[in-house]
Amino acid sequence: MGVLSPIGQGVEAFWSSLLNGVSGITSIERFPTHDLRVRRGGEIKQTPDTPGLERPLPACRASQFLIHAATEATRMARLSEAAATRRVAVVIGSALGGIAEAERWHDQSGDLHALAGAPYDGPTRQLANWLKATGPVLTISTACASGATSLGVGADLLRAGAATAVVAGGVDVLCRFVMRGFNHLRSLTRDEVRPFDRRRKGLLLGEGAGLVVLERAQTARQRGIT
Repeated sequence: MGVLSPIGQGVEAFWSSLLNGVSGITSIERFPTHDLRVRRGGEIKQTPDTPGLERPLPACRASQFLIHAATEATRMARLSEAAATRRVAVVIGSALGGIAEAERWHDQSGDLHALAGAPYDGPTRQLANWLKATGPVLTISTACASGATSLGVGADLLRAGAATAVVAGGVDVLCRFVMRGFNHLRSLTRDEVRPFDRRRKGLLLGEGAGLVVLERAQTARQRGIT
């Protein structure tokens, strides 16, 4: 598993933050929020230095999140050791895809790198290129269930024999487009998020990526994974 989130970089830090009740909600700093009713969210302030990244990262923020999470996940699964002989698929769930890059291109119309990452499946394709994946490459959108749906689709690919391993999970980033939409809906809270409390007043948005490596148990055991 690989994780990049506002409350911990990496699986161990993320899990420790969850156990200790650490909140990743802060004031949003990356884009203007002066005209928004709610100006807080789970923003990743700085992407960490991840060992093993020998190539420069793409400019697309969602792609960066995916690559950091995938690097951790494939390293833990020891997938890179046998990647050359395996058909790896990539299945990513996302509610927004590359919309943040489309927003960046709109603000800086001369930035063709932003335009390249703007299609909905842009971050997924950039991750697949980074991993040199030779299996199916799919982007799933089922709103808030996108990441979970990607795991089911990844399992289906394994059962069908379409891939020997699948890098699957979800990613989304904060941007003005989505913040303005939720502000207009009045669904964001100025208070703390309390989903199981009768006093709850709404939700707050965040960003991050979480990926796992899926493969058949027999295939994993052949590589010494138990």
